[in-house]
Parts: sequence; structure tokens; C-alpha cells
Amino acid sequence: MLWSFGLQINSGYEIDPSYFSTYPNNLLLLNIVVLIQRIASVLPKELFFDYIYLFLIINCILNSITGILIYKLIKSFCGKRTAWVGWAMYAALIGTSGWLDIYYSDSLTLIIPISVGYIWSIGKKNIRFLFIGFLALFGTYIKPQCIIILIAIVMWEIISLFFSDWEKKKDTVKHVAFVVVGLLVGMLVAGLCKRTSFKLDEEASFSPTHYLMMGLEGYGSYNLPDVEFSQSFATKRERNAANLAEAANRVKAKGFDGMMKHIVGKALYNYHDGTFGFENITCSWFWRSDRTVENPVAALLTNAIRGGGKIHLLTDCLRQAVWLAVMLFSGVFPFAFKRVKDKEIECVSVFGLSLFGLFMFLMLFEARARYLYIYIPLYICISAITINSIFKPKKD
Repeated sequence: MLWSFGLQINSGYEIDPSYFSTYPNNLLLLNIVVLIQRIASVLPKELFFDYIYLFLIINCILNSITGILIYKLIKSFCGKRTAWVGWAMYAALIGTSGWLDIYYSDSLTLIIPISVGYIWSIGKKNIRFLFIGFLALFGTYIKPQCIIILIAIVMWEIISLFFSDWEKKKDTVKHVAFVVVGLLVGMLVAGLCKRTSFKLDEEASFSPTHYLMMGLEGYGSYNLPDVEFSQSFATKRERNAANLAEAANRVKAKGFDGMMKHIVGKALYNYHDGTFGFENITCSWFWRSDRTVENPVAALLTNAIRGGGKIHLLTDCLRQAVWLAVMLFSGVFPFAFKRVKDKEIECVSVFGLSLFGLFMFLMLFEARARYLYIYIPLYICISAITINSIFKPKKD
């Protein structure tokens, strides 16, 4: 939809702004799509067919840098061997993922949380907090979950005030001040990048109350009746009141036992899938019966990555196995706690806080496995640190 809107804008046509009135969080991403299409339009069409290839190249670059950051972060704590283990997990789970092909917020912002975590963990100067604030907020205008890791870092910095000397307390105040400046810069730059020529209906936008209500239906996944219900109200005030009332009714109807079952089911729905919902959302779009791939290598890769045959089942099983291993080792970290260095504990604590924040976000609002996608690098880092702690030789 965004790609189609971008092509219309670049062709000089006016677009229907109703979609962006409802989902204004996609405005920045729309302008990124428009910019990439304009750049691709002056490049050789033989190399950048239909403009899409340029976007995919950018995705590949961002994904490659993400893998490098994972390797370097783990190496700084655990050494080369464990860093390669972490990178191999990333290559199998994300490097071969079909989401790499999707020119949407998930693939574009995969690099944001790990970049923020890397700068915070590896950086030494106070000014790094300015970049952390900027990156997290700018990313939030593309994918709202990007702000979670920044909240975790700020919480950790504030908590550290109670366990540090006077000099460190002054440093913490500086850190928070730099974060605030970074947030303001990020807000300014993102605001400029979000500007459009068409007028939005401010009363049509969905607030978190809509996603709270939707998160209480079934497993909390996207459902059209709830969207139509929210769209039936003309103003934000009416919509928010109706959403909250309906959410309260759903909680009441479920009762305590029903809510417990709902929470368990929703957690499984979010976390069970090592492909992060790629099959459910995109496979029928990518793999159609009338579609033929002439190049045999391209056909093989399409089968393995996107679906349509036995090879795809094997690669899906590989991703699922890696994802289960990553969750397992992340979960047993507390049992390896005694063998972990202080700096590693600090990193895992902030990453763990981030993943807990993401868990709360997924349990409260709309459930989608792909909402985990941009935080998988953090899971991999925790998992690799745990593996290193379990298998490193004991010191006498």
C-alpha cells in the first residue's frame, strides 16, 4: 500500500489521505519510500527494476551492519568464538528471513535497537547518549517499539543513581540530559521528514485504546471488525471512550480464568513462530500459482526463503530450531549468573528490561509475531552471553 502511494505521489497524482489519517505513524515511512523511488528513477532500470531493488539493497546493507554490530558487541564481552556463534544464530534466523524482502518498518528499523544498545554498551563518552536519544526517537516515528530500549536505558541510568558515588551521579545527570537533547533533535528531524502536501483528518486517527481493545479479542491479532468498530466513531473522544468501554466488557466477560488463558494464548501466539509471522502475512502474496521463476538459482532461493515447496519446510524448521535455542539460552541466563562479569550483567540487564517492555507491549496491545523482529538481535546477544558463561572453562 505504501509503495503504491509513493508511486502515485511521484507521478504527480493526489492520494486519498484517509489511510494516513487513521495510521499517521506511517507518514515518515511514506516519505522514505517516496525518496527511494525518486533516487531509483534516475538509476539504470536494468539494475533497479521497478525501483524495488534499491530498497532491497538498502535492506541488505542495514541487515549486514546489524550482523556486524551483534558480532562486535558479543566479542567485546565473550571473545571471537562466542561472537561467531551469535552471528551464526543471526544469519540463520534473520539473514535468511523473508522479512528482509519487505520494504516496511520491520526490515528498516531492525538496526535501531541493536545500534542503541551497541552505542550504550561500547561507547565511553557522554555524548553517545545524544545519539542514543536521536536514533531511538527517529526510529520510533517509523516503528513505535524502537522507544522501548531507550526507556530501559534511562531506567537503568536512574536506578544507578542510588548505587553510585557523587561523581557517577553527576555523570548520570549528564547522560539523561544528553538523551533529552537527542530526543528533541530526533523529534525535530522526524517532524520535518514527516511533512506532506496532503491534509490529514486529525479526528480519524486510532489511539492506543483501539489496540488495547483489539488485543483482548481472540489471541489479540489484527481483526477487521474491531477496525470497523473504531472507524464508526467520528471523533477521537467518542472513539477512545467506546474502545475503553469495549475493552472493559471483554475483560469482564472473560473473568479471571478466561484472562489467564487469554494471556497464555497471546504469549504463545506472539512467541511461537521462528519465522515471525512471515507465512501468515506474505506467502500467498509472494508465491502465486501463476508466477514462474526462470533462473534456477533464483527459483531455489525463492523456494527456500519465501515458500512453495519442501525446501521451504526445511529452512523454516531451521529457523524454528534456532529461535527455540535462542529463547532457551536467554531464559536460563539467571542460572549462569555467577559466572558472568559485571559489564555483561549490565548489558543483559538493560537488554532484558527492553525485552520485558516489549513483552508488556505485546500482551497489552495488538499481538503480532513480527513485532518481535527488530528485537531479535537483543535476544541473540543475551543467548550468546549465556552460552559463553555456561561453557567457558572454570577458573581455579
